[in-house]
Amino acid sequence: MNAENIKAFSFSPSDNIMTYYTLGKELLVPSKIALIEIPSFKEVTTKSLFQVSHATFYWNKSGKYLAVIVDRKAKKSGKEVTNIELFK
Repeated sequence: MNAENIKAFSFSPSDNIMTYYTLGKELLVPSKIALIEIPSFKEVTTKSLFQVSHATFYWNKSGKYLAVIVDRKAKKSGKEVTNIELFK
């Protein structure tokens, strides 16, 4: 696995899956949230998001669902907003 600028990662409590997010280096470069299988390092899913300042991972106890709390700046107002991204 080769990923630059990883800011946080987390392992599923039940499956061989890891998630991480990378922070975009520039304004027009998106941040990336990825779920990968271990040990094959095959990407299960990815999501690109712009203007991310921070992300936090929350797995449910069974490891079937992942919630990612994403803090980012709104385009027009510049205020910090929070979104929840769900993965299954």
